[in-house]
Amino acid sequence: MFTAEQRDHTRAQLLAHAEADDSHHWHLGAGGTSVIHVFLLPTWGELDITFAPESESGARGPT
Repeated sequence: MFTAEQRDHTRAQLLAHAEADDSHHWHLGAGGTSVIHVFLLPTWGELDITFAPESESGARGPT
């Protein structure tokens, strides 16, 4: 669990990297109208953020 300060720091770093170099992030279609934003971080970590309409979110299989 991130603290608010850690979250803000991570967000600021991610935005700075995204604005500085387009070669380290890209967008993938995920079916329907969902989009996955993929960020390759300098430490070789990867952050994937999925954006989808509420109608397309939720479990897709048995739980």
